[in-house]
Amino acid sequence: MKKLLLIVIVAVSLGANAQIEAGKLMIGDSFGFGTSSGESTSTMGSTSTTTKNNSTMSFNLIPQVGYMINENLGAGLGIGYDYSKTTQFEAFDN
Repeated sequence: MKKLLLIVIVAVSLGANAQIEAGKLMIGDSFGFGTSSGESTSTMGSTSTTTKNNSTMSFNLIPQVGYMINENLGAGLGIGYDYSKTTQFEAFDN
């Protein structure tokens, strides 16, 4: 499953660059997805242990459109969606 996700991300992120003529419309996008998790354990004294588990997932999608003023200059706009969720869990043993 992770290999399939990696292949899809690489395929979507590959792009092509070309010189665009003046007066042409440009269309593009930006896409991102990421996850991370972590765990930390600390002992205070001989009987006290604290465990923290953190998990974060983020996603963004930004479509973009632009107009070429001349061969070397373009102007455009992008508006997008960005989502991030962090889950934290803490356990204390005394």
